[in-house]
Amino acid sequence: MTEIAAEATGISKPRMLIAIFLFAGALAAIAGGLFASLQTYITPDAFTFDLSILFFIAILIGGRGSILGPMLAGLSGENYAYLNHS
Repeated sequence: MTEIAAEATGISKPRMLIAIFLFAGALAAIAGGLFASLQTYITPDAFTFDLSILFFIAILIGGRGSILGPMLAGLSGENYAYLNHS
């Protein structure tokens, strides 16, 4: 419905999809840079299977249709993991 309304107002769908893809890539690059500066040394060991499962569960719990849901699920999952390791 939204795509049809956007095209009806003259917004190019392919051009908008490319812009959104570039924006998402830029956000991922910034997040990777911040993660690298936090870790100071990155190896493949930093990305464990448990971390992959945490991201997957955050997406499942929060849902794909929103941004706030996976963020809250990720934060709650990280807090749960932190409390269990203490």
